[in-house]
Amino acid sequence: MKVVEIKPKKLKGTIHVPSSKSYAHRALLAALLADGISTVYDVTLCDDVMATLRAIEALGAKVEYIVDKRPDLFTLNITGSTPLNVTDKMIDCRQSATTLRFFIPLVLTTNESFVFTAQGNLPSRPLDDMYEILKQDYIVYKNKDGKLPLHLKGLLRGGTYCMDTSITSQTISAMLFALPLLESDSKIKLTQKPSSKNYVDMTLSMLKHCGIHIDCLSEAGEFFISGKQQYQPFDYRLEGDYSSAAFWLCACAMGSEVLSTGLKVKSLQADRVFLNILSRMGAKIIKQGNGLKVRAEEPLKEVTIDVDGAPDLVPVLAVLAASLEGITQLTGLRRLQYKETDRVKTTMNMISSLGGDIVQMSDKLIIRGTGSLQGGTVHTGGDHRIAMAGAIASTICKDNVVVTYANCVDKSYPMFWDDFQKVGGEIEEYYMDG
Repeated sequence: MKVVEIKPKKLKGTIHVPSSKSYAHRALLAALLADGISTVYDVTLCDDVMATLRAIEALGAKVEYIVDKRPDLFTLNITGSTPLNVTDKMIDCRQSATTLRFFIPLVLTTNESFVFTAQGNLPSRPLDDMYEILKQDYIVYKNKDGKLPLHLKGLLRGGTYCMDTSITSQTISAMLFALPLLESDSKIKLTQKPSSKNYVDMTLSMLKHCGIHIDCLSEAGEFFISGKQQYQPFDYRLEGDYSSAAFWLCACAMGSEVLSTGLKVKSLQADRVFLNILSRMGAKIIKQGNGLKVRAEEPLKEVTIDVDGAPDLVPVLAVLAASLEGITQLTGLRRLQYKETDRVKTTMNMISSLGGDIVQMSDKLIIRGTGSLQGGTVHTGGDHRIAMAGAIASTICKDNVVVTYANCVDKSYPMFWDDFQKVGGEIEEYYMDG
C-alpha cells in the first residue's frame, strides 16, 4: 500500500489539468465506430481511459500512441473497425463504470458471446437499468448473484426502449452510441428525469461531431435514432477536466494561488458547476491567459448545495465547507453509495479523521466549518477523489495529513502527486502492508 504523508502548507504555481476522461471515453468509442482514421489529442492515460482503450482494441480498433509535448498527454491515431472486428470477447473494465455501461449495448450489435469483468467496487455496482434493457430485447445473460462477471449473448434490435435513468445517465449515452448502427430505427423514452443531464449533452455533442444525428423529441426525455447511420472519422482535442481542476480551484478558495490551465470556460461538463458554487460562496473566478484561478477577498459564505448532478464533487466540497466558518449543507446524496466507495461514508470519515465536524441527516451532509482542520490519517478505501480531497485538505490543517492507498489517484489523475509537489506541496512517500 502506497502511503503519502503531507506537510501542511499553501500551494502556489500553475497546473495543466488532465484532460476530461468523460470526453475521452466518448471520443475513443466514436473513433472505434468510424470508418477511417480519427485523431484524438491531449489524452490523459489514466486507468479508466486505458480500460476503454483496451476495450476498443478488443473490438478491432488499431491505436497508435504518440507522445505529446507534455509527458502526461498523448495524441492517439485510431483506425476504426466497421463492422466491429472482434479480437477478444473478454472485456476487462478495470474500475471504469463508463467502460462497462458503454460497451454492453455495443457488443450486442455483433450477436457474439462476451464476458465483462472488473475490479475494485465495480463488480458490485448495480446494473438493474441495463438488465431491464436486456430483458426487453430477450438477451441471454448471466451474472454471479447480481455481480460481475457478466456473460451475455444476443442481438440488439431497433424499437422503443423505456429507461429508468434516475441513478445514472450512462445507460442513455451507451444506447445513443449503439442504436444508430442498427438496421431499423429506435426510440428512447425516459420514465424519470435523468440524473446528470450534462453527460447526455456531452454524448449528443460528440455524436454530432462524428456525423450521427439524434432527434431530441421532448425536454422530458425522448430521443429518436435513425438506423443505418455511419460514424465519420474526425479530429478532436480533449478539454481539461473540471472534476480534477476542482481540487486546485478549492485550494485557491482556501488561500493557495494555483492557476489551472487547459479548461474550457463554456464547457458541458457537469462538474463545471463548481465555478458557480464558488461564485455563490462569494469567491471571484479569474480568467488569466488560458487558465482559471479563484480569489476569495472576503470570507466565503456557507450555502446549501444540491450535488445530485455532480456527485463527484462531494469530497472536495466537504473540504471546502470545513474551511468556512459556518454550516454548509450538501443535499442529493442518493447516488454516492454507488461510487468507488460508499462516498458518503468515506467523505464523512475523511473530514472526521482530520478533526472536522460532519454529520449525515437523511439525504443530507451537514458540515460545521471552523476555518481549519487539525490533520490526521485519511483512509481512502482506494477512492481516488477521497485521496485528492485529503491532499487539498492539508492546506488548511495544523498537523500532517497521511493518505492511504495514495496510488488510487491513477484512476483519473495519474500525475496528481507530481503536480501537487510542482506547486509546492511537501510529501513523503512510503509503502506499508495492507
